Amino acid sequence: MTELPKSLAPWARQLTIFPPSVAPGLGGLVSRMSGILGAWGQQRAHVGSVDGINGISRRGTYDRLLLSEWLLHDEIPDEFMRRVVSHEHSFLDRAFKQESITRHCLVLFDAGVEQLGGPRIVQLAGLIALAQRAETAGATLSWGVLQEGSCTLQSDVTKANVTELMRARCTMRPSLADLDRWHAVVSATKHSELWLVGSASLGDEASKRRAWHLEVSELLEPRASDASERVVVRAIVPKASKAREVTLELPPPRTSVQLLRDPFSMAVVMRMVTKTSIDPATNFVFSRDGRMLFVRGSEGTLLTFQIPNSPRAKASAPAVFAPPDEHRILAVGRSRSNRKTFLVTRCGDAMFVHVHSKRGGQSREPIRISLPADYPGHVEGKLASLATPAEGQTCFVDPHGNLVHVAHNVFGIEDTACVSESKVVHSGLVYITASAGRRALVTARVSDDGVFRKIQSTIDLSGVSLDFHAFLGAPESHQLVAYARSASSWTVVRNDQCMKWHVPEGRKVVGVIERGHAPTEVLLVTLDASRMHIRLHGRELKGGSVVLETIVTTVSPIVHVAASGLSPVVAYLTESGELCVYSVLQKAVVLRVAPEAP
Repeated sequence: MTELPKSLAPWARQLTIFPPSVAPGLGGLVSRMSGILGAWGQQRAHVGSVDGINGISRRGTYDRLLLSEWLLHDEIPDEFMRRVVSHEHSFLDRAFKQESITRHCLVLFDAGVEQLGGPRIVQLAGLIALAQRAETAGATLSWGVLQEGSCTLQSDVTKANVTELMRARCTMRPSLADLDRWHAVVSATKHSELWLVGSASLGDEASKRRAWHLEVSELLEPRASDASERVVVRAIVPKASKAREVTLELPPPRTSVQLLRDPFSMAVVMRMVTKTSIDPATNFVFSRDGRMLFVRGSEGTLLTFQIPNSPRAKASAPAVFAPPDEHRILAVGRSRSNRKTFLVTRCGDAMFVHVHSKRGGQSREPIRISLPADYPGHVEGKLASLATPAEGQTCFVDPHGNLVHVAHNVFGIEDTACVSESKVVHSGLVYITASAGRRALVTARVSDDGVFRKIQSTIDLSGVSLDFHAFLGAPESHQLVAYARSASSWTVVRNDQCMKWHVPEGRKVVGVIERGHAPTEVLLVTLDASRMHIRLHGRELKGGSVVLETIVTTVSPIVHVAASGLSPVVAYLTESGELCVYSVLQKAVVLRVAPEAP
């Protein structure tokens, strides 16, 4: 059960169905909205059988005058007469019996274009506030969506119907036909309150139909990039002299996105079947923005997958590139400007640069690059990350450990002592060099004057064991490297700050990622001895390692796994040929691809 602050106790029953990450933020909106809805006082019956005393009123007959007022009549007659003239006497207010079936609240939501984004979150908060308000008054509540053709009514606040409310968005504004269609349902429902929740355009219809109107509209004003969106809510009650208004500040962007897309983290990604199988010996290459994944397919092809941003997003079929005969793919990446895909293949004594469009189709004839006579022959190696630091220039680390730089169709080798671990960043290519027995982190980029340069980092990687394994994080904003000093001892360097990890025996480190915002949390990604569990490891305050969580458990053993580093996603391939991508941000698998059954 979600632990809520004491201030949110009145709405605990409705809020505890939400995860702890979103319940407090949503509860803050509910608390403020409840203040403008008012009590159920307008629904008191004024006729029927008397059912006791309801309170004290300024109006009434003198047989219900308070005894204290009669005492004033005996002691100070003039003051008694003054109160008669000024209507200041106090009377007992009678309560009348009211059938519970009439105490019903009916709410209709506008799911149109004017209520997308922030107003949808406010509508959810309004549903919770109205549900608690009805519960306190001993009434029932039902609700529906104006644009919904079948006019289906939901009741209460549950995971199922909250999900339906958040999914019921459309691009149509509520029309008179929608209201007329709901008229039959409204007439058949014995309700004491009818609420229309939506934009200001519903105001006139709410007035004609004697309905309560909860007007929700975005506050359009300049704001800082990190400032939360604000929404104005006005409660317009029939016969009230003035509307009650409140300005709400939405929860942080991450919480708001979860509320809109998957408030209960229940979405499950659909399994996609592809005819092209994946080479079990492949490695993974992520694009610079972390939105694309490149893998080797069977028969030397290249498969390009778009990584969805949530489990609910529909994944598109992979783009398949079959190189010409006798060509072997060496490197792949995306350009920094037009997002085209660049590939480098080798055939004999030449390399070829292929350029593909955003959708994966080849946009022009490949460019042939002649290789020097002393350049080593082709060997099968990992699929390398390709960087395009400037127009007409590409660079990558080849299978021989050379930093290859192609500038305007001219082949060149810039470094001959590269460690195969490399990563594409916005400014170029980051890799590890091991020249003269010293290891260092190097950024290869094109400077403002158009010169290709290698800039060595201040991170000291010297003195590590010969069995060197390293993983690069996101060095664009700050330098992040994780490397092994021994089988169980790892060091993570970020912004020249060293942190030491102890990885339990039997667990293999497969990557390093960051989670959260300002400051971020550094985590090691590990695979256990059974190759069926992927875990995240954090660092204890006094050193060592602690298992934070198991993020993936598979049925078939994993043959390859890698963390993007540039974005918090982890890709893995199982022995059954299934490829999956897990999002640490969404805490769910967002891509699942399986080969077609024979």
